[in-house]
Amino acid sequence: MNRGAARQIASVWPQLLRWWGGAAAQHAPTVHGAWLATCDCVRIAAEGPRPVPRSYASLYKASLGLNQSLLAVLLRMNVADAPLTALGDGEQFMAWCDREGVLLGQVEVCAGSPAQIAGAWDALLSRDGEPPPSTGGTELARRQAADIALMAATYQGLRRGEDRCGCLGCRMLSDRPDSWMDAPPERHPQAVRGLYPAPKPWLERLLEGLESTDHDRREAAWRAADVG
Repeated sequence: MNRGAARQIASVWPQLLRWWGGAAAQHAPTVHGAWLATCDCVRIAAEGPRPVPRSYASLYKASLGLNQSLLAVLLRMNVADAPLTALGDGEQFMAWCDREGVLLGQVEVCAGSPAQIAGAWDALLSRDGEPPPSTGGTELARRQAADIALMAATYQGLRRGEDRCGCLGCRMLSDRPDSWMDAPPERHPQAVRGLYPAPKPWLERLLEGLESTDHDRREAAWRAADVG
């Protein structure tokens, strides 16, 4: 993040804290609920008014970091239905992110200060504030889950010796190397079950389709999940 972007976020920081707290209050006080709240914020900011207000641009940048961190937590641990408070306060969350390498990707890094990262987490915990002017993160959450599952299936196929090609899964891996390719090799599509506190029929159908070794059939399964 350049200095201009940092100043932009700092100028609307109190508003962001209120939005995160309000968004969290729209969902269950669980790790899964917090993920949905950040999906709300990312989508609302992306679909906001044009020209993009400073507050919406800042909400998008900062919420994306929270969203990716919560994805890492949910994919690595079986905590979807756990209370968000079980993961600790802002300082403890910041320490976990630092320890687990969540803040450092292959092509980008989190530019938020430790105090900002901790404050954002504490805002989610507080559930205090007003949500951004719209909702709709559930659809984005479903898209994220399906994308991760397809990338993981493609990644595992490449590890088994499948040829890299121009299919959707291979393009996703090429376009977004930071999203799942830095995960341990033992990660599999089934890890996306950890994003939800209970089984999802559409997700089970997707995972069954992704078992195919045919790249076109995997893409068809992804599209059948109503994300294409």
